[in-house]
Amino acid sequence: DAKQAQESQKTEERLKVSKFMKLFIDKVLSTNGTISFEDRVKLESDVRALGDDSLVKQWELFVASKDSNDAQKNAVLLMSILMNKMIV
Repeated sequence: DAKQAQESQKTEERLKVSKFMKLFIDKVLSTNGTISFEDRVKLESDVRALGDDSLVKQWELFVASKDSNDAQKNAVLLMSILMNKMIV
């Protein structure tokens, strides 16, 4: 059934998004120090695996942030895009 397959795909996508969000919260937002190289590579790989150009672009803006205020703004925009993917 095509509708069931589409729902299953959407559920899988939401699961991937939620796993990335948890990793981002645990490794980036909950950290006061520097993010390890391994964590950064994992985050980069996972965000690209979501297959959404707008997410990748926002991730790149976040990574290129010049200071903590810029990083905070870009993190909020990234989380907003992620949440929109969860509820659509």
